[in-house]
Amino acid sequence: MSTIRIPELSVVVPSFGCAETLTDLVNRLLALKKHTDQLEVIIVDDESKDGSWQITSDLSAAHENVKGIRLPRNRGQHYAVAIGIGLSSGEYVATIDCDLEFEPEQIVQMLTKLGDAADCVIASADSKSEKRLLRRLLRRLYHRVMSSISGTESLSPESLVYNFIVAKGEAIRDLFRGLPLADPISTKLLASEMQLTTHSVSRKRRTSSPSSYRLSENLQIVCKSILSSGRGGEIFATRLVISLAVGTFLSGASWLLLGLVQADSIFRDLTLLAMLGTLALTIVGSFLVLTIHVMTSLLSEIRALRFDEPERNSR
Repeated sequence: MSTIRIPELSVVVPSFGCAETLTDLVNRLLALKKHTDQLEVIIVDDESKDGSWQITSDLSAAHENVKGIRLPRNRGQHYAVAIGIGLSSGEYVATIDCDLEFEPEQIVQMLTKLGDAADCVIASADSKSEKRLLRRLLRRLYHRVMSSISGTESLSPESLVYNFIVAKGEAIRDLFRGLPLADPISTKLLASEMQLTTHSVSRKRRTSSPSSYRLSENLQIVCKSILSSGRGGEIFATRLVISLAVGTFLSGASWLLLGLVQADSIFRDLTLLAMLGTLALTIVGSFLVLTIHVMTSLLSEIRALRFDEPERNSR
């Protein structure tokens, strides 16, 4: 690995509640200078309350290639990453979380996969370390939905880590510049025309606090992802409603056929319940499709306008 030379590398670190790991992370990132002609580390503090910003300010004062940006209010990881990428200047850009769940040295290995056939390398890691079964199931469901919308099944999306990526600078800046800052990173990448590939990385158990995302926040990300996928999200919702309608028809036909054979049957009662359930879901789904259509139309109009300037307080 020591023979690899990277002309210019920018590393974007969204920071929230990482006072315990931030100094170690930055020191290890600065050690990547031996692989680069120019390195910049951009730390975007998402209004941390644990003293992370003071540590960021100290690191920025001690190292000229470390830049600290503080958001005036908490906007979430996706917003922070978008701000950092927009401020980056390197020929290559990497993003990594501040909690040392992933080894920063793996950035160099990921860079080797960039070339004519790839504009962006997304880390791929085993998700079995997540102990909470519900969170794992929701993660799997989310990735199934996203792969169906974007047609990226070949990337094995269930294991992708969208907050740990390496990309060509101009390509990723153009992509993030053309979409709302708060849009999920996964949606931006999967819905783009960038050539994506993956690289398997090792994952450590979080050394600080567990994921700060609550169930409600994860559900908001799912909704944002479907809406931000534009026509792709609308087509997915339409297919789902069609499937429910077919289920309603089949269960209704089964109920009628069972009535001809045996009018008083528990199976007939069950098919009636199935028909009523899928009918109710079809009606709800139809309103959902209409809502998504209206929202995606509005979003397309909003995206044609100028987005807000980054809110930052840089030292």
